Order: sequence, then structure tokens, then C-alpha cells
Amino acid sequence: RTEWKTIRYNMRQAIGLALSGVSNSGHDVGGFSGPAPSPELLVRWVQAGVLMPRFSIHSWNDDRTVNEPWMYPQALPAIRRLMALRQTLLPFLYDLLHRYHAAYDPMVRPLWLDFPGDPAAWAEGDDHLLGPDLLVAAVAEPGATTRTVRTPAGADWIDVWTGNRVAGGVIVELDAALDGPPPLLARAGSAMLVDLATGGWRPEPYKRGIWLFPPGKGPFAWSAVEDGGDGDGPIDRWRMKGQADAQRIDLTLSRDGPGTWGDDRVTLLLPPSEKRTLIVNGGAGEAVMIAGRSGISLTFGDA
Repeated sequence: RTEWKTIRYNMRQAIGLALSGVSNSGHDVGGFSGPAPSPELLVRWVQAGVLMPRFSIHSWNDDRTVNEPWMYPQALPAIRRLMALRQTLLPFLYDLLHRYHAAYDPMVRPLWLDFPGDPAAWAEGDDHLLGPDLLVAAVAEPGATTRTVRTPAGADWIDVWTGNRVAGGVIVELDAALDGPPPLLARAGSAMLVDLATGGWRPEPYKRGIWLFPPGKGPFAWSAVEDGGDGDGPIDRWRMKGQADAQRIDLTLSRDGPGTWGDDRVTLLLPPSEKRTLIVNGGAGEAVMIAGRSGISLTFGDA
């Protein structure tokens, strides 16, 4: 089990670096000493790595093997899906990088940074936040099929993959199948800017999406940044504010800036199992269903 400690070590090192002003860090997936990782360890390492600001698989081992996504044919389908997830999350990570650049806002965060009033958030553990709203629960134990998480008190949480709601300050067991997505919980009332296009060597054009995680009731607000990708041009800032109750989710979406990246379309997607009506004020759109998430696709000039 010694080699499995590397995942845990890398996560904690990323927290320390981010708190010291160096947020753009990540794992060298597979490591640079010892034997090659097993197929299980490689997949778990990729699960953790795609949720770091920097992601790469390019390292070698003392037994003269080289770590590559395709080094184990049986693990390749899971790794391919994880790399597709990384492509989906690039706009979200880019927004976090903007926040880091503008205000040294740490990208990888200990729980106590955003939940200082929760005594349990100060305890040493394997969970951390990516940005202030995404709880990452990487698997660092062999043979695991579930992951036990204690949610920070002071917010409600939503399972990114199932839409199940979890109160803050409770212990929950999340699915952590080796061939599935990494366990993730989003803070209720938050959102993530994502790319819904198919990536790869010949990626489709950027297809703007917003994964919305509305609260059970009450107001919510969100913003995110886009630009041309060079960090040296005009910036567009998307803003959302809304209100939720038991029957409906009302929101207003706006964009400040000239529209420098992508087209004028945006697709808002709700968590799986969300049954409430989504209403975007000031415009009309068409209902959509993408990967189990229902929502609305808008042409922004009409939104």
C-alpha cells in the first residue's frame, strides 16, 4: 500500500502550494520512482489528477517502463472517460485560474478555508475543495468501491453525478466504482462553466454549458470569466442570480463584455433527478437533455 500514499501526498502538497501562492500544480501521474503503477492505481491516480489545476501523464519508473494512458488495455476505457471529463471541466478550471491570477485565490483549498466555523473542517483528512464550491473526495485506498465523506457544515451539497442532496455536517457514502467518475459534491447554489463539446485530437468547437446546482430554496448567485485563452485580451464575465423554491428555479443570466470566446449560445443544465421547472427570465430557449441532465439551451442575444 506504500505506493498508494502518493495520491494522498500529492493532494496535500497541492493544498500547501496553493496556500503559499502557487496554485497551478498537479501530479506527475504514475510517479518517478519504484515500479510501474498497477492498473487500479493508475486509474485512481488519473481520477485525482484530472481534478488538479495541472494534469499530465508523462513519467517513467525504475523498472524502465513508461507511464502512458494506454499502458494497460483494460484501464484505457476508464482513462479515456476521465480525460473527456477533464476536457469538460477546462472552462471551470480556467475561471479558477483567473481568480488566482487576479486575487491569489487558492484553487486547491483545505476545507477550513471556506468553512472556518466547522470544527471538523480543521481535522486532517483526504478531502479538499477545488475552488470554493466543489468538494473532491479522491480514492486513495486499493479495492474501494465507495468513498465515505463528511460534508462541511454550513452548506448543503449535491452529488454531481446523481443529483442527490446531502446536508452539511453529515457522513455520506458515495459511489466510487473504479470505472466510474470520481466522487464529487457541489455546494448547493453554485454553478460550473463547462465545455459540452467532444474533445480529443480534433476537438469540436467550444460548446458553452453551465452546470447549475440550485439550492432547495432561497436565493443564489454565481459568476465566471471567459476570454480568448491568451490572458491578454478582453474578458467576458457571466453573471447569474436566481431564486429557488419547491416548484421552480427562476434565474437571470447576463454577460458583461464583447463576447470574445465561442458563440452566443449557452446551455444551462440541472443535476440529474432535478424535477423543478427551470425559468430563465428575459428570454426563451429550447428544452434539452444532455447526459441525463435536463435544462435549457439559449441563444444569448435572446436570453
